[in-house]
Amino acid sequence: DVEAIEIIRNPSARYDAAGSGGIINIKLKKNKNYGLNGSLTSSYGIGIYSKYSNGLRLNYRNKQVNVFANYTYSNGINESWMKLYREQNDSIYDQRSTNTSHYNGQTIKAGMDYFINKKNTLGVMVSFFGDRWNDFNHVATPILSITGKIPGRVLLADNHAAGDKQNTNLNFNHHYSDSSGRDWNMDIDYGRFTTAQQSLQPNIYFSADLQTSLEERSYAIATARSIDLFTWKADYEQPLLGGRISGGAKLSFVTTHNNFQFSQLINGSYQVDNGRSNSFALTENIYAAYLAFQRKLKKWDVQAGLRMENTYTDGRLEAVVTQADNRVKRNYTDLFPSLAVAYTLNKNNSLNLNYSRRINRPGYQSLNPFESKLDELTYQKGNPFLKPEYTQSVSMTHTYKYKLNSSIGYARTIDFSAQITDTIEGKRNFIQQRNAGVQENVYINISYPFSIASWWSVYVNAGANRLSNKVNLGPALVSHLAVFSYNLYAQHTIVLPFKYTLEVSGFYNAPTLWGGTFVNKSFWGLDAGLQKKWLKDKLTVKLSVSDIFKSMHWQGISRFGGLYMDASGGWESRQLKINGVYRFGKKEIRAQRNRSTGSDVINKRV
Repeated sequence: DVEAIEIIRNPSARYDAAGSGGIINIKLKKNKNYGLNGSLTSSYGIGIYSKYSNGLRLNYRNKQVNVFANYTYSNGINESWMKLYREQNDSIYDQRSTNTSHYNGQTIKAGMDYFINKKNTLGVMVSFFGDRWNDFNHVATPILSITGKIPGRVLLADNHAAGDKQNTNLNFNHHYSDSSGRDWNMDIDYGRFTTAQQSLQPNIYFSADLQTSLEERSYAIATARSIDLFTWKADYEQPLLGGRISGGAKLSFVTTHNNFQFSQLINGSYQVDNGRSNSFALTENIYAAYLAFQRKLKKWDVQAGLRMENTYTDGRLEAVVTQADNRVKRNYTDLFPSLAVAYTLNKNNSLNLNYSRRINRPGYQSLNPFESKLDELTYQKGNPFLKPEYTQSVSMTHTYKYKLNSSIGYARTIDFSAQITDTIEGKRNFIQQRNAGVQENVYINISYPFSIASWWSVYVNAGANRLSNKVNLGPALVSHLAVFSYNLYAQHTIVLPFKYTLEVSGFYNAPTLWGGTFVNKSFWGLDAGLQKKWLKDKLTVKLSVSDIFKSMHWQGISRFGGLYMDASGGWESRQLKINGVYRFGKKEIRAQRNRSTGSDVINKRV
């Protein structure tokens, strides 16, 4: 179905100001015929545990109606592990945890496009995602004294969590286009996201030889969460003064409700702790409007735009014990200019200058003040005071023969958001998303696709950057880290006889910064796959191996606020996978129209 994939490095004012990167625009093939087509997909993978997925896609097209439906079911077990070594005050905590998660989920997507006439199209689309999971965490933390003054002991905190989540979205679309170049597009979206989880968390302290039980505290935590969102978006463009002018507006309304019930085991039964149980509700309204103009003049192509967004948020925490963060309200208006200038030097060389200002609003769960515990000494909590981060970026790109791209750029982010590890009560530590300070990034990047032979194509990408984090969270919580890093990526595609295709790809990331205070070690991996087509290209089977050398294990070190932490971990990165796709019906029929919904950006924050 895919005709081309377009990379928009500098999105115009038409697109939401949220995010800091570019946009991938997937262009689908135009309809050439009427009738029915579809495909069956199946995949199986095994690392430590097995996992599989099966799917069906159907599409029917006639002169006035295009109907499509997709269904996918997935089931499997994933395992990951983590090590958190920290030195805090007089103690060493050497925590080791393994997480085993059994999941099963299904995705349904269906819709219809009705072609009223050559100018007008109406569309409706509904999607559903549901998932159930069971997580088992084995957590062991030997606790040692640096000076030897405190007897050693071990905390065992094997916990179990089970839950489910559902996400339903409904979209209505109207598109108008005529021969004079006028184009109108409107989307109305409604979505609802719900999740519920129950977890049991025993915390048992043993002597260093694990022979004597010293102390025990057990907790039960139940959480329920719902998010309702509504968006309306309209875009219009037409020719003007030898170019094209466009404008539009967008409204979004989001409400979230979160309930947190904390219970403690007392005298053999779990009793609700009203001092730690609460509920949190958040309302967010965003009003946006934009105007943009694009014109080509001989060798020049200029695109300029301005987007305005007003954001209103109101977070309300209800608890028996009143807390300092029980009500957080904000109302702010921002302007987001964008500019793209392209100049064609000659038939082989062109230059592109891009500038933009963007915003990255917090995820809804990051604003939720509830706690998520690994054990009673290590947990994660939300931050209702979290503010959006703003990024200004400028870049220059040189393109040679539409293949070799060389870019240099600079980006500066204020109030950049990062996961910060902090301490509390002398022995506990928690991770919280916080506005850490200022982040600067100077980078250069080169990408080049080429062919060694008619049957052997290569894509390479190399980049280097200097990343600087200036963190200032108050007295004794100041850090200034700067790291020069680089990354390499290469992909080889080799067409073999009898419709076999071999693909090998690998990457290497040099040490860099993560979050606000961690310096990560290098990270690399190598994948390979073999693909074969049968039955007149209707059946495609691919056998692949990911992370062949099992090298994709991460590690980072942080020295911040009197806390030394060495964190590392990994997951089932090395897997053997087999994927099959069988296509039936008329190949020329496109699955559906090119269109994105008005809630795409908001759904990413869920």
